[in-house]
Amino acid sequence: MSLWSDEVIQKETKVNPQPYTNFQVAASESIGEKTKLLDVSASLKASFFAGLVEVGGSAHYLNEKTSSKLQCRVSMQHQVTTVFKELMFSGLEVQYPDVFNMKEATHVVTGVLYGANAILEFENTASDASEKQTVQGTLNVMIKKIPSMEISAEGKVDLSDTDKEKVKNFSCKFYGDYRLKQNPTTYEEAVLLYKDLPNLLGKDGELAVPLKVWLYPLKNLNDIAAQLKHMISESLISQVEKMMEDLHHAEMRTNDLLEISKTIKAKDICDKLELFNCRLKDFTTVFSQKLTELLPTIRDGTAEEKSLTDLLMSQHASGFTRSEMDDWLDGKETEIGTIKSYVTELKLEIKTPGPELDIFLIQPDVVHAFMFTFTSLKYEEPYLNKITKTTEDLRRGINIRLPDQNTPIETPWYLKPGIKETLDFSLTLIQCFPSHSKIISYISDPEHPGASVRWYRNGTCRDPYLMSVPFLKGMSADLTLDPNTAHQFLGLAEGNKKVTRLGPPSGITDSIFGTPQVLSEETLTGLCYWEAECTGDGFSIAVTHKGRKDDHSEFGCDEESWSLRCQGHRYTAHYNNQSTDIFWFTEDEIRIGVYLDCQSGTLSFYNISSDTQRYALIYTFQSCKFTGPLYAGFGIRGSDTSLCLVDSVDKEDEENLFFFFLSTGLDDIESYRGFV
Repeated sequence: MSLWSDEVIQKETKVNPQPYTNFQVAASESIGEKTKLLDVSASLKASFFAGLVEVGGSAHYLNEKTSSKLQCRVSMQHQVTTVFKELMFSGLEVQYPDVFNMKEATHVVTGVLYGANAILEFENTASDASEKQTVQGTLNVMIKKIPSMEISAEGKVDLSDTDKEKVKNFSCKFYGDYRLKQNPTTYEEAVLLYKDLPNLLGKDGELAVPLKVWLYPLKNLNDIAAQLKHMISESLISQVEKMMEDLHHAEMRTNDLLEISKTIKAKDICDKLELFNCRLKDFTTVFSQKLTELLPTIRDGTAEEKSLTDLLMSQHASGFTRSEMDDWLDGKETEIGTIKSYVTELKLEIKTPGPELDIFLIQPDVVHAFMFTFTSLKYEEPYLNKITKTTEDLRRGINIRLPDQNTPIETPWYLKPGIKETLDFSLTLIQCFPSHSKIISYISDPEHPGASVRWYRNGTCRDPYLMSVPFLKGMSADLTLDPNTAHQFLGLAEGNKKVTRLGPPSGITDSIFGTPQVLSEETLTGLCYWEAECTGDGFSIAVTHKGRKDDHSEFGCDEESWSLRCQGHRYTAHYNNQSTDIFWFTEDEIRIGVYLDCQSGTLSFYNISSDTQRYALIYTFQSCKFTGPLYAGFGIRGSDTSLCLVDSVDKEDEENLFFFFLSTGLDDIESYRGFV
């Protein structure tokens, strides 16, 4: 469709050389950054958002979106202009006036600037949010170096070893008006292409393409011609752009959270994130369709600009505002982060409910299994219900209105009072179970919010909410202190169950005679557990080979003993003259549980709460080399300190153990030890 013949156009066109080269580097993660790099006008931008224009050549770059907030992208634009062709139509008689009656165009092209755009988009992915700025900076620095890069005689890019390391993970995509035999994918290939760009337009620039056009309104040539009656205000177009950016931002955040959720196998959270992503895409599609229908009617005057304002207002009531989406995604990020922190601490396999968990539990070698279970991941999501309804209403043309009053938001499970204590207790409890099949899973249990430790036997759940450690109690060793090994400054009492300091105060005396120590009379074999009540400050509890003991050798100062010391209200672990600080405590009377597994070479110490009887793991010695008879050892430093071996199974524990062993089918503790 044209007003003049090709011959007239060619004759009346003035050609002016316009050589120009421009090079710039810019971040390219958002739509705004991309349209700015290509110098897209506001009106054209609106048409692009509405899908009214089809992009090609270097403008394909506008369609490429990041899918993750961890993606770092920087673009290098190389733009060349060659000639400007202008139609000198002033006073020129229109040859085909019927075009005005067709009403299919509002403007005629009167000028064309020729040249070519080449955009090389480089990408690298940060491992986490804290690394993103560094990765982005490296991309910027290395891309700005491209114009000054040297090419060797062999046609290779001269890169230092340091620069090679920086760019090894860079990927590259090309968007341009050049015909290439092969698109570059690496940094080195991009440099070689950049150096060759001047040769790709042809000897006289004959391969250049239109970059920019100048338009003249047809109504100025004939009153009956179609005309653009209304230009949409830039402020409204900016609102559309911001909304599109917000929707894209939410999509990227969702993708990132989905990836993390999949690594911890949190299916309930994955399902919600996928539903949100689906509704987000639905809303974006419906909004774009409405925009496609609306923009032409505003421009031709059949609809007012207010209709676009009303469409934008529907977003505020839809649930897809930046603040509402961020609030919901922030909650999911916190929930995922909470779960991941415990998963990371436990270092156990995750088995999802269903076939994966069932197959694990019925394996022949899994008789007993203990499961750290997240119990509160299934709950109603009013926000997801809201966006599902509003998206459908928008699709059907139903006005979306802001609610008369805000719906009260329920406190999420992970922020409710007592939940952290429940999570920490379950964490400590499952760490107490030795040498058994331990896993993590997700089973909804509203009666026990947060988490619980579940006990399975032969594939059947015997207790969905363990509160104590019957296994440890079941290995209780009845120990007494051996007077023949007691230091001269120690006194034994209560049937050789209690030891106190009799001699002079600690200090110089201990440095001369050594810390007063005593061993158990019984040897320790297999699996053993015992408890001691400690009063005062300055004592040690140990496991040792008897042969290494002398008056000047403290527990934990060689390869033959492992010791937990309590001094100055602080726990420290000692082995081979190396110490590890653990944590402080404030109680003057504490109860310590000790679990020894000779076969696996582990020795664990637990702090037992006096009021709740809950177990807290203090420290575990791993990979111990037990090569001979072992004994329990006790050292007393403080003059006001005493240590008493106590029966770790009281009357209530006996009842619990009775039912526990009855449920396991084991007749007594000895057969239980054989089972373990």
